[in-house]
Amino acid sequence: MPLALTGVISFYDTPNLAGAQIAVAQINKKGGVLKRPLKIISADTKSDLGLIAGVANSLLDKGADLMIPTLDYDFGGPSARAANAKKIPAISEAGDSRFGLQGIGKYLFNQFPSGSEAAIGATWAWSKGWRHPYVLGDPSISYSKTFTENFKYSWGKLGQVAGEDTFMNSDQSIASQITKMKALVDANKVDFIFMGSYAPGGASATKQIRAAGINLPIIGGAGFDGTFWLGAVPNLKNFYVVAGGVTTGGDPNKLRAGVYAAYKAKFKKDAPLGEQTLNGYSAVYAFARAIERAKSTNGAKVVAELEKFKNEPLPIGNITWTSKCHISKLRSLPIITFVGTKEKFVAEVSPKPGILPKTLC
Repeated sequence: MPLALTGVISFYDTPNLAGAQIAVAQINKKGGVLKRPLKIISADTKSDLGLIAGVANSLLDKGADLMIPTLDYDFGGPSARAANAKKIPAISEAGDSRFGLQGIGKYLFNQFPSGSEAAIGATWAWSKGWRHPYVLGDPSISYSKTFTENFKYSWGKLGQVAGEDTFMNSDQSIASQITKMKALVDANKVDFIFMGSYAPGGASATKQIRAAGINLPIIGGAGFDGTFWLGAVPNLKNFYVVAGGVTTGGDPNKLRAGVYAAYKAKFKKDAPLGEQTLNGYSAVYAFARAIERAKSTNGAKVVAELEKFKNEPLPIGNITWTSKCHISKLRSLPIITFVGTKEKFVAEVSPKPGILPKTLC
């Protein structure tokens, strides 16, 4: 696991590693895989794009059979390419559809429903009767840029965007963007805000929007999953996330709830992020099942078994991969909101037919 354990992406990779550790411990307690224990070897990429490939290759040179890289095309892609070059199967997730067979290679599998996340947000907003979104995008990394573009595509199949603007995650102030947004809000031309960003910059932007007196519903994605960022926006209300589940208790999905309970038992606190914790956990179990069915850790044989997954039940969702597509595109995602410092389940949503963005497979 070549992961960003420090730096800007560490918020997301730390629970990714924790989820994998929990799964490995559970599997090893039951005798391992093919009567062999699993072992995680990891190293810190420091969220430095220039270091990632070297860190990944150093772990592969130690004899790794499998890889779980960072959850992002920009920050996980270099590791996935290194694994693919050495025919080592890799599983993680990213919103960018290049993170898969067509964009990286045969040995990479993406657990995230690339394209569907934004379509699910659009589907749910439409079901609420909201019709006039203001789109605030953040092109600082591939995930947030893709998420924003996909939402605009999906919403374009339903209606029209009322207005849009962009900011960078590192921006300290979005005053000019808020001025533009508020003019439309005050004219009653906007009924919700789409936030195509991630913490910490997205949290800062949200705080500034609320401070400006704009209290419309805001919809975000996996970049706002979990509760780790809520301290930056005290008493946040009317914010909804297309997320990985309810990490603070009460998730109606038993598989997800079981992972979050195991996290709390091990670390004596709630999981800081849902989707990311589920990614590491589910990737380990996906590998374990593929190895058991292949009766081998040979890369090509493991890949062949992963390509047979059809609605494979994992805590992250029901995963389908084929020989032509290594992205699980059509799984549902939960919508959650926040009550104080706790998460609250709102709905489990699948994308409305006909609004899925075009992806590489």
